[in-house]
Amino acid sequence: MRLVALWTIGLTVVLAACQTAPVAPSATPTASAAPTLPQPTNTAAGPTAVEIVSRLQDAVALQQPLDILALLGDYPFGYAMHIEGGQSVTRQEFSADLAARLPSAPSCLGYVEDEFTLQVWFENWSPAWEMHESCYAECEPLAQTWYSTTVGFLFDKEPGEWVLKALFLNTPDGYYL
Repeated sequence: MRLVALWTIGLTVVLAACQTAPVAPSATPTASAAPTLPQPTNTAAGPTAVEIVSRLQDAVALQQPLDILALLGDYPFGYAMHIEGGQSVTRQEFSADLAARLPSAPSCLGYVEDEFTLQVWFENWSPAWEMHESCYAECEPLAQTWYSTTVGFLFDKEPGEWVLKALFLNTPDGYYL
């Protein structure tokens, strides 16, 4: 498996490489210089993280915003640029934002999975994604509009499924700072 590493001041973020098709675990281990990542989680009730990555890649490549919207749950959804605070957006706003940007053919940078979360990172969006306010206890307009051409689709593991909860408008290393 190809890995993508991003370095920032004392921090290394390792992303599993995006695939054009789901990767089945090999029955026979192969020698590799790359670090060994945990195998994707699998539940009988829902898709694996690798299947979600593949679905998302297909929806982006085929410019299908409805396929991406289908990954949303019945939860509030929003954009964030830092780990806390964010901007709430409606399903309709997200759909319009996707439709405006999918023709730019963004590329999958990689993904990170742990027991409870999945992050799928895409770069080269045009126009850049935007945030105009940040909400924590209350919403405040940003002094300057935040722009990002790299975004992470952030999923939470719910019983039997991965649910898209937010779009992180920053780079993977920005998520961990």
